[in-house]
Amino acid sequence: MSSMIWLIFLSVVQTILGTEDQGLCPKNRSLFEIPGNAVLSVFLNINHGPYCNVTSSTGLEQVFTASYVVHLLNKYESISGLLLGLKIFDTCNDEMTVYKQALQTTVDMDCTDHYEMGILLPTEYTTILEPLRNYSVLPISSYNEQNLTRPLISLMVHYVSTRFETIDVLLVNHDFALNSFLDATKEAGICVKKYGDSLELEEDETEAVIAAIGQRNDIRQWIERGEKMQGSRKTWIALPLDGSNVDDVIPPGSYVVRTSPFDLDLLQEISSPDLFLEAASSPVIHSPHLLGIGKAIVELAQLLRDIHKRNCPRGTESCVMPRFNANTRQEMRNADVYNALRILPKSHSIKYIVAMRSQQEMIDMAAYRVEPANSKFRITPESKVPKMPKLCLKKHARNCDGCANFKKRFGPRSVTKDTLDRGLLKAGNWIPIFLTVVVCGTFACGVIAVFIIYRFIVEDVLDGNPALTIVLILANVFTLQTVLPFCINDDYLGAEHLNSRKILVATLAFGLDFSVMLSRAFFLVFSKGGVFTAHINGYLQGLMVFFMFCVQLAISVMFFALSTDDSAVVVRSLSFIALLGYDIFLLVSLFVVCFFISRLPRNYREGKCFFGTSIGLLIVWAIWLTCFILVEPECRDTVVSFGIISTAYLIIIGVLIPRTYYMVKHLARGKEFGQRFGSTDLGPDHRINTIARQNRPFYDYVHSGGGSTTNLQVTSAYPNYYGSPSPNQKYLGQCRSADTRRIPGYSNYGYHTEMREVNNSYTIPQVCIEDADSRTSPVDRSATYARPKCQRKRKPKDDKNCIETDVYVEGSVTAARKSHDEIYPARSSSPRLTQTEATIREENEDDEVNRITRF
Repeated sequence: MSSMIWLIFLSVVQTILGTEDQGLCPKNRSLFEIPGNAVLSVFLNINHGPYCNVTSSTGLEQVFTASYVVHLLNKYESISGLLLGLKIFDTCNDEMTVYKQALQTTVDMDCTDHYEMGILLPTEYTTILEPLRNYSVLPISSYNEQNLTRPLISLMVHYVSTRFETIDVLLVNHDFALNSFLDATKEAGICVKKYGDSLELEEDETEAVIAAIGQRNDIRQWIERGEKMQGSRKTWIALPLDGSNVDDVIPPGSYVVRTSPFDLDLLQEISSPDLFLEAASSPVIHSPHLLGIGKAIVELAQLLRDIHKRNCPRGTESCVMPRFNANTRQEMRNADVYNALRILPKSHSIKYIVAMRSQQEMIDMAAYRVEPANSKFRITPESKVPKMPKLCLKKHARNCDGCANFKKRFGPRSVTKDTLDRGLLKAGNWIPIFLTVVVCGTFACGVIAVFIIYRFIVEDVLDGNPALTIVLILANVFTLQTVLPFCINDDYLGAEHLNSRKILVATLAFGLDFSVMLSRAFFLVFSKGGVFTAHINGYLQGLMVFFMFCVQLAISVMFFALSTDDSAVVVRSLSFIALLGYDIFLLVSLFVVCFFISRLPRNYREGKCFFGTSIGLLIVWAIWLTCFILVEPECRDTVVSFGIISTAYLIIIGVLIPRTYYMVKHLARGKEFGQRFGSTDLGPDHRINTIARQNRPFYDYVHSGGGSTTNLQVTSAYPNYYGSPSPNQKYLGQCRSADTRRIPGYSNYGYHTEMREVNNSYTIPQVCIEDADSRTSPVDRSATYARPKCQRKRKPKDDKNCIETDVYVEGSVTAARKSHDEIYPARSSSPRLTQTEATIREENEDDEVNRITRF
């Protein structure tokens, strides 16, 4: 019944409107028209006023934007076989006018021969046309202008920081704009004394800086009231959120944030589509209306193309198109809109200008670009202007304790997507993944550190000084923790406060890691070349680490303390890579040095581990630095986090875990060696202790057991201790002596529990070395051996008491082997010594040997 009434009403309206013309169809009442096969009717707020005779520059800009988009889509034939048409209707900013125009368009549908795409109008008028939408009388779609409140406030605050240090009054009547401005000024170090929706000035103020944010009517009322107040000179900074033109509202000497203006007179004179596209290209592309009315037209054109493709696969001939349904329109991203119009990526930006009103004209003071292709709308000034020197940043932060924006605020906060993003952690699936990996890496470093400290406490001998390894573990834990600032939302702690610390901790962490590794690699190279073969001083290694790290410490601290650049921009720009230049130099140096230590077995094969780790680090750094350069600035925090975690895990996997493995392996072989001799009652014999303690080459051992320099007794002139430093040891590890009298052993250098270096005295015994094949030509050599723990009585030097034994001597190996049936030389008549020497021959009878005879 209601539908019948509605149809009768439309028939009556059609009859009334048709009386103006004796023809079947009324005349065209559109202000502007582009002919085409598929026509879209667009309602715009072009004129306003009581008699609809005041033209708005914003409305004309929207007309030119819609015309530009339609001409450009037709030029590139986005809809094959169809030309997109356009009709522009003026709303006069009146709902009744919109309703009449909509009814007229509905009547015109029966008098046209083109495909009707319906009406496109601002969202504010959708309520008045709800009946037409509900009864599907006419396809109706709406559009919204791009919400640029937050980026425009950031733009305004950036310019204010280059001109003023204090804002006396902030006038705003929207909570979201208020909170955004107060947060932005706090981050920028600008003091806001008062804020509200009414103007109140102190009596003693001579020059007041007033910021006004709102609609055109609000700004006009505030300025009119403020100019009536006597006593102080006022400087206004206006930001119209509705995109309207307030150049005629602000007084001389004041500033306004506005879009790049159109040359309306030139565009009205152009009649050719090609000339129009050429003239309107720059202002339309950099206009915010392209992402408002322009984006809506592109989305409807995309829907029309899909409908045409499904129903007319062979062209427009003998093709029946269904009724256009605007409700199935799919929203497009801003980047897709630019791509659909084939706009170059370097032009994907909206241009805004800060202008100052003089007595006669508007003067452009600064230009900014807003990049809408990403979700954060990054602000970039076209020219760099230094900020004011006394902003409330760093050392001047305490000067703004009494400012309104630096105090804790209570009250309603607008619940929008931007406000909901103010949590501690950023939004993204990579945040929990990275945090989980950081926790696992930190736990692994803790386990390895506990194991090394335990071995240092309970073991007599460790291969290499564990102090630098502990420092490397602590540096690696610090590196893992530097991921946390990159996971925190900038708006939660303040962009400047947080990003400056991102730069500081990231550069220091990499510098400390690479300094420790490079210092150790340098000394391993020196030991291989014979410079420090007998001694590697731990204090010298620590000193080298200190000086290497202090270079990066000076660079980072100076930038943190003295830089006036925006840290949020620096940490996401190529300047961050420049700050990592010294770390990259350390990494490349480490890779070069590790070539010379790749086969060095000392310190649990640390050279091989460093060499493999340096190769992995170079590859990872090449990958993440390349990605950092190529990706969007908003994604660079993720790339840096990946680089930090990859660096830390490569050190864990390449250096710390292999070291732990070799320490465990050495411990297991030591137990196996002890079990082999455990069943024999050998007693406190000095040669068994020598075999157990000198089963590895003479590298830098560290003695972790107790003792002092008073216990390091000097040997007699001819001590009777020998080792077996074989390059082909069958058993690694160490066997504890059964002797209860334990003193620190001797090696290249000795360390006590407090890691102090001591100087030990060594006696060089005279030995006679007889080759197994030619015993008639003995060779005299000098050698230094470490004194074992066990004490025993020294026998006087006598030729008759010469004792011979077969032991390995590093660097002296013969090519001939002893046959199995060859008679062994005579040994001491002691059963204990006979049993020991038999064990030695049984273990090493297949190895190449030299004979050492002690006198």
